[in-house]
Amino acid sequence: MEFIYPETIYLMLIPTILLLFLISTNRDFIDKYFSKDILEKLRQQNSALSKSARNALLFLALLLMIFALARPVLPKGEVELKAKGYDLAIALDISKSMLAKDLYPSRLDFAKRKIKELIKLNQNSKISLLAFSNSSFIVSPLTMDSETTIFLLENLNTESLSNAGTSILSALKSANRVLKDSKERVVVIFSDGGDESEFSKEIDFAKENNLRVYVITTATKEGAPIEEDSGFIKDTDDKIVITTLNESIKDLALNSNGAYINSTLSNEDISAITEHMKIYLEKKEFKSKTIKDYIELFYYPLALAVLILLFAFSSVKRKKKND
Repeated sequence: MEFIYPETIYLMLIPTILLLFLISTNRDFIDKYFSKDILEKLRQQNSALSKSARNALLFLALLLMIFALARPVLPKGEVELKAKGYDLAIALDISKSMLAKDLYPSRLDFAKRKIKELIKLNQNSKISLLAFSNSSFIVSPLTMDSETTIFLLENLNTESLSNAGTSILSALKSANRVLKDSKERVVVIFSDGGDESEFSKEIDFAKENNLRVYVITTATKEGAPIEEDSGFIKDTDDKIVITTLNESIKDLALNSNGAYINSTLSNEDISAITEHMKIYLEKKEFKSKTIKDYIELFYYPLALAVLILLFAFSSVKRKKKND
């Protein structure tokens, strides 16, 4: 048998012994002014336990609880834990159209929330974050450091790239560089689809480089205007531009063995894409860790301590002797 937290015994034993000493040497206030014979006549014995016996039981219960806190265990063996996951490139559209508010509070903030959930559901995967508009850049390389990835994600905005427009092909090229050594090459795109009417170039590039593309939409069919500091963006005829979901991007996902998912207010969309990856992707092992396995014993001294406390605090009437 061994203890997981042996320091608990060392830290608690000294004050416990000190407490026992103070209790055993302390005399009741009334004992100082009356003799023992008088007190025996005045006191009514209504307990089966004497004061000394009760203190001894309380001290024993305290020792057992300290013993339980130290967490006694029996070694059972060693267990190897393996972390398995995927190599994922997540590409976030940060073009001006992502400022539209048809999704609350905006398309960009909505997409960030979805990406955080995707990272959360894939803690054992290596994830790279990409950002794109008319061009793209790698925000973070493949890493299992989810906290850093989320920190970088939160600081992305539409000013991170000054180019106007949306180039899905540029995002795929960046993903291809990040995933060059990966067996399963997965790209998850969060975008409103941009302005392209067809995606034949993107489809050809994905097939040539074995990229499996998932698309999660970040816009609605009804659309919304794009708000800037100076007001809403207008076209050459001075009319407010309404940007809507470009559903043509669905062809890219379906022709690259990926999936096209319309975003939902709940996280059902992220759960669906995660389940799809579990079915069609082969996980690889990123790291393994060996830990010791134990049989826990703490509940035995703890249960015994509780029983002793119940007995010590119970009031059992003594039977009166017949005269």
